[in-house]
Amino acid sequence: MDGALRSQRHAASRLTLRQYAHETLRSRLGRVAFELRHTRQSLDEERIHDLRVSIRRLGAAMRIFRDTLPAAEAKRVRGELKEIMEQAGAVRELDIALELAAKAGVAESSPLVAILRAQRGEGERRLLEAVRSAWRGNASLRWRERLQLHA
Repeated sequence: MDGALRSQRHAASRLTLRQYAHETLRSRLGRVAFELRHTRQSLDEERIHDLRVSIRRLGAAMRIFRDTLPAAEAKRVRGELKEIMEQAGAVRELDIALELAAKAGVAESSPLVAILRAQRGEGERRLLEAVRSAWRGNASLRWRERLQLHA
């Protein structure tokens, strides 16, 4: 066994469940913050996908480690994340619809594609508003404090 891996396993074995949970949650929250920052700059399909994945993973960790979190505050954080996730999901669904239309041979100049692109544009606007609101409100720091994830 590699020495570094053995050292990591030994260090991890000394953590309490609460410490491990909070370390994991801080890491997942950091990833959400990273994706929020990058989504502010680009609303392409990959960026939106990565944001959604980071939120899903944080949510899963919050469910797994719920006993280590203040329940009311965790519920509030999940609610804020849900809003961003819903906006990102709406845009993602339109991306899929556009892909399916292209595969079905629908012309780029068709009214259907124009409607889908207009809806995506509106979805982008709402998503960007939600992301910017979270960013301006320093959401990741606020979420860390609410969840009591102090280093």
